[in-house]
Amino acid sequence: MRTFFYLLVLSSILLQSCKKDDSKTYLNGTAVIEGTTVYYDSDDEQEHAATNIVITLSVKKDEMYKKLFEAASADGKFRFESLKGGTYELKTSFTTGGKVYTETEEFELIDGELKPIKLILTTPGEQAVYKISGTVRFDNPLTGTNIPAGGASISILNTQGEEVASTTAAANGSYEFPNLAPGSYSIKGTLSTSPDADGVPIVYEGTLLVSLSSADLTSQQIELEWITNSTLLSIHVTDSLQNPLANASVCIYSNQTFMTANNYSCNGSERNAVTNAQGNVLFSSLSTVRYYIAAKRNVGAVELYSDSLEATPAALSGNTLNTRSIQLRQDW
Repeated sequence: MRTFFYLLVLSSILLQSCKKDDSKTYLNGTAVIEGTTVYYDSDDEQEHAATNIVITLSVKKDEMYKKLFEAASADGKFRFESLKGGTYELKTSFTTGGKVYTETEEFELIDGELKPIKLILTTPGEQAVYKISGTVRFDNPLTGTNIPAGGASISILNTQGEEVASTTAAANGSYEFPNLAPGSYSIKGTLSTSPDADGVPIVYEGTLLVSLSSADLTSQQIELEWITNSTLLSIHVTDSLQNPLANASVCIYSNQTFMTANNYSCNGSERNAVTNAQGNVLFSSLSTVRYYIAAKRNVGAVELYSDSLEATPAALSGNTLNTRSIQLRQDW
């Protein structure tokens, strides 16, 4: 009987010595976690320091989290050192004003990494929200300038491609999305404007990827680019002093002989239009051929004409914006 008792005690000692200490296993690495803890008050929509809290650090093992240790923090700041790479979880809670705020965050840690973390505690059913704001702009071929895309449709999508919210840019190109939860988003802008000489609008689009974490994102600029599947030709008309000429009649021909036969007038031209205040005119849906340009403008009693035959330097490039400039002279 005594022999059996000794064997039982010895087996218990051996069993205890074979148990693995998880805290020691994961606390002899080179990775570090440090950060701060705040709570989000939905009443004033502000973040405040969470003080005198206890933070629990756990590690994922065999699809379950095992607690490594707990650390008390008087000012909401924390730092865990000598960690190995793996999947970890931080958990804490805070009570104030009769409300209980909690947060649990799971993350991956790499050996040797210094990982900053901001824990934002919320009450059940509430979540910290922030805003994204900025401007949307585009290059206008009719003015030759980069201008605000007022009236552009702006939508914000989550990582699954689902629309979270939408708005319309103001006249100055500004936009704002309030009350957004932290996460990754794509902001998409679309604008249909700058009609060509035949009233066909040009469509512009642009996308901006952003990550919203723990603060508002401002000054997020979206640049829109022309996407219409069409060949465009923008013509800039000036006088001999390089001054833009508004209200100049511009014609384009693909047949040089036909243009000559019509004395460079717009009679029988394939397309014709009048320049805007910046001396520009825009033609779309063109063929990728060589075009000849004729233009004229009355300045008082003087009539200005394009120099002889103005041929584009080469055939137009397809599905893009081609630009040409012509200078008018007095017809002596």
